[in-house]
Amino acid sequence: MIRVQRMLFLLVSAVLLLGTASSALGRVQPEVPPPIYYLTSTILPPDQLQYQAQALDINTRVIARLGRPLPLDNRLFDQVAWSPDRQWVALSGESSGLVLAGIARGQVEPIMIQGLVDSPMAWSPDGMRLAYVALAEDDLIQFEGQLALWVYDRADGSRRQLARDPAQYARLDWSPDGTRLAYVSFDGTTQTINLIEWLPDSKQTVLVTDANDPAWSPDGAWIAYYALQGADQEIFVIRPDGTEGRPLTRNHLQDVLPTWSPDGRWLSYLSVRGSDLDIVALPTACLTDPATCTPHILTANDQIDSPFMWSPDGRYLLYRTFPPGLPPQWLLLDTACLATAAGCDEAASHPLPLPSDESALALVWGAG
Repeated sequence: MIRVQRMLFLLVSAVLLLGTASSALGRVQPEVPPPIYYLTSTILPPDQLQYQAQALDINTRVIARLGRPLPLDNRLFDQVAWSPDRQWVALSGESSGLVLAGIARGQVEPIMIQGLVDSPMAWSPDGMRLAYVALAEDDLIQFEGQLALWVYDRADGSRRQLARDPAQYARLDWSPDGTRLAYVSFDGTTQTINLIEWLPDSKQTVLVTDANDPAWSPDGAWIAYYALQGADQEIFVIRPDGTEGRPLTRNHLQDVLPTWSPDGRWLSYLSVRGSDLDIVALPTACLTDPATCTPHILTANDQIDSPFMWSPDGRYLLYRTFPPGLPPQWLLLDTACLATAAGCDEAASHPLPLPSDESALALVWGAG
């Protein structure tokens, strides 16, 4: 009898163990987020400026160097832009020119030596073209301060002038298919969002005036931006053909810098709320159903939270926060909290061992 009971116990235990294993195998495990890439700038004796690419493994919290230090000849750069595959980084500075640096081998390709201005840069989605702002072609000799929008083609090393305006430029953003480029021009009075259909003939269109920071949706169907409405800055959307333009926020706050989640589910932005600067997200379902336009505050704290960036799968949010009286720090937010009844609170964010000072340049997620 005892022997029979023991056999039954072993059989039940085996079934339970098998069921537990099957259940574990059947569960969908959360994906490990990609690493975070950045450049560090370090002054080595005697007054040698060194740039080094590094990566933080989110899972292990280990920071590793990527390749050798970049041979940039002690030059100072103001702007940094990573290529989509994270194999190249573009660096620009008014006195240092514009160069591409290969991360793996440390090779440097000069694009422009003179005539560069301190301005944003933007890689095309396929990583083959780089948009930037510099003096217009004939102004390289006349030096009248006329600016132009340029595109550098990595395939053949050519540079092409797309637009020339007596204006300043800001926020360059490629369409997801890489055929159009949205940018902001400022003539001293009005900020205008323009579209360039750069293939085949650089056709230029004024999309909307008195607006800033255009951001393409992942499917290319919408462009988000912010603009003044009364005394407040609000988030707007518009079709690339200029139709269906409308505000998404009407909350009498200062809402700026719209950014889409890569999965297209959320449109996030920064919102000035009293002395705080919070990250807020709107479900993109509200583009067709205004009743769903309920803002979700992702960083409900008494701090300034900026800048921020989504992980490639749209699951995580990396942002820097400035606690009063304390050094700034980088935090990682799991946006799964958006699906909970409690929403996102401070417990959803966790600190990361990233440099919080200005020695860390251009933090980006690894390629997804």
